[in-house]
Amino acid sequence: MSWRDRFLVPWTLDLRSLALFRILLGIILILNVILRIDDVTAFYTDLGVMPRSEVPPEQRWVSVYFLGGNTQFISVLLAIQAVAAVTFLLGVSTHLSTLVNWFLLVSLHVRNPLIQHYGDQILAMLLFWGIFLPLGARWSVDAWRMRQARLETGGAAGTAAAGEQNAVVSLATAALVIQVIMIYVFSAVLKTHPQWRTDFTALRYALHLDFFITPLGQALRDQTELTWYLSLGTMILEAFVPFFLLIPWKQGPMRCLVIALFIGFHVGLIMTLYLGLFPYICIVMWLGLLPSWFWDRLLGSVTEEGRTSSAGQLHPLASAVLAVLLGFLLYDQTLAAIQGGHPKEQPPNWRSQIGLIVPIRQHWAMFAPKPMDWNGWYVVEGVLADGRRLDLFPPQVQPLQWERPEDIAKTYRNQRWRKYLNNLTYKIHTQHRKNFAFWKWREWELQHPQEPLVELRVWFLCEVLREDGTIDPVVPLEFAVVQRRVE
Repeated sequence: MSWRDRFLVPWTLDLRSLALFRILLGIILILNVILRIDDVTAFYTDLGVMPRSEVPPEQRWVSVYFLGGNTQFISVLLAIQAVAAVTFLLGVSTHLSTLVNWFLLVSLHVRNPLIQHYGDQILAMLLFWGIFLPLGARWSVDAWRMRQARLETGGAAGTAAAGEQNAVVSLATAALVIQVIMIYVFSAVLKTHPQWRTDFTALRYALHLDFFITPLGQALRDQTELTWYLSLGTMILEAFVPFFLLIPWKQGPMRCLVIALFIGFHVGLIMTLYLGLFPYICIVMWLGLLPSWFWDRLLGSVTEEGRTSSAGQLHPLASAVLAVLLGFLLYDQTLAAIQGGHPKEQPPNWRSQIGLIVPIRQHWAMFAPKPMDWNGWYVVEGVLADGRRLDLFPPQVQPLQWERPEDIAKTYRNQRWRKYLNNLTYKIHTQHRKNFAFWKWREWELQHPQEPLVELRVWFLCEVLREDGTIDPVVPLEFAVVQRRVE
């Protein structure tokens, strides 16, 4: 193998892996729509927790979800998004379908930023790079149509060998590999606290965040020695292991080992934390990097070294655009890591302006610089006209009580509510707390028109975990108050 071919090996992907990536990503996109249906009014309409007026005007232009503010309009858009996801899964006009899905997904994300998690960010970026990748070259309607066209023209037997190759390399394949590395490496770089760097107690704290811990996570959190090793292992895995994707020797087995390690890592997250679709999206991302070596052993096929498919060839203009955007992302991420803090919290600059035009800026501060050291639960105190006091927060309304719930995680309706209400605990989102109170008021009035509220208070009962493992007494924080106006 020549040195040129050796250099290209780390950036080479397999068309069958990209096809698997497309199919699984399509399923994720469909689930993403289905899981949002129950909360359309709450999260995406002007009667919900995030009216359109609450989103900065400069961010609205990129989203079609700002064209209407009622439940019917949003439902139609979500239906269109579901249809687009199906066409993407099937590989119908794949490049156009990928572009449409990316635009609709970004539109949905911009509509209510307080419910977005890192999985949403990853999903959007995978679709963005997918616009430039040959995702429909195998196992798709597009591939079937091309095969039928060749048969009709009598060119099946004379098809160029290069056209039948499964290996593909381009700036787009390199961008996907670099994107995967960026997610984990910059996540590790931003983990600057001694809990991650020297004490390795970070996961002990993370597993005490009861609002998203599974029963298994609760069982593991008091295993001090185990959480020490898991914290150290997480840092090593994120900071160093992704670079093994770039080793050009023994690339097949080496890449499969890296993929297996990270899939195992995300399976561990699924078992211990309630993170919604986030770990599943990451697993799909890694499956897209499966090398030809894997498929050759699974299917008994043979991939010729140095031979690549013409399916991945990009127009010079597309390559130039990709190069500029990739360079911008690397520069932006590096600068953000040096400066610390979220890029969106920085003063407006030329990088933020580019981010408004092409929404691809990223920030991978998962449990960074350290996990939260405070925990808590919500109480929504509703006072009825007859004097009764109820807690309106749990899925099932109950008489007002302030005791710690047996399982805090189960008091949240789903992962989107968990993320939204966790964001409300930060001072930067103080202005949105009143909207949640108004929403709970309207929700109660719609469901119980014969039992009007006279007052509603949103409380967060906060407890702080100290370095020695002790928990401070609970501090009730009043987030918002709504009262009925007396005529």
